[in-house]
Amino acid sequence: MEEKKMDQGSKKKHGRKRYSILLVALLLIGVATYGTYAYFTDSKKVDSGLNLKKGSVTLGEFKDANWTYKGNTKEDDQSFTNEKLTFTNPNIEPKNTATTFTNVLPGDTFTKTITIPYTGTAKADITVTMSSQLPEGIAHSFTVTQNNTVTTIDKNEMVLDTISPNETLSFNLTIHIPYGAENDARNTAQSEDLLSSIPDLIQVTATQHLETTK
Repeated sequence: MEEKKMDQGSKKKHGRKRYSILLVALLLIGVATYGTYAYFTDSKKVDSGLNLKKGSVTLGEFKDANWTYKGNTKEDDQSFTNEKLTFTNPNIEPKNTATTFTNVLPGDTFTKTITIPYTGTAKADITVTMSSQLPEGIAHSFTVTQNNTVTTIDKNEMVLDTISPNETLSFNLTIHIPYGAENDARNTAQSEDLLSSIPDLIQVTATQHLETTK
């Protein structure tokens, strides 16, 4: 009887050990499974949907016409801005369009037109600066045409109306040798390098246009 009790006790102990080992094994499997497959995950990239394209503020290549002899004022220095002058200097050469003229006399008047296209894609503010001065004794008239509006440039620096893409600026410069000019100025006016220095007179600057928020 005692041997049977011992066998039964021994069997129970072995059974408890097997149950303990099995339980530990199941726990280990559970932890391993939980650690590996704890969450379902997914990810996506979201496009901002924003495309930014730069605008531009650009002045195109200017078209520079030659100087044209306009005529002589015959002592009426105030008339040099007239569209057409009645008198001419018979000695001047050439008598129409050129970059150099000879035999220039007091009262002679010359004009030229410079065209600058605006090739930018954004609106811009235009500033015109008189970057240098004409020789002493030389009178001048300087105008710009923008959108069929003529503006007289009478300051060293002027801000014009806002310009839009594909618009054009047309500058007209007229110079005049006054009858009241001193001999030195008249001699300067007859030199070959007088007219060649005048295109540097003008500086045109385009700056991006901004508007105030209402």
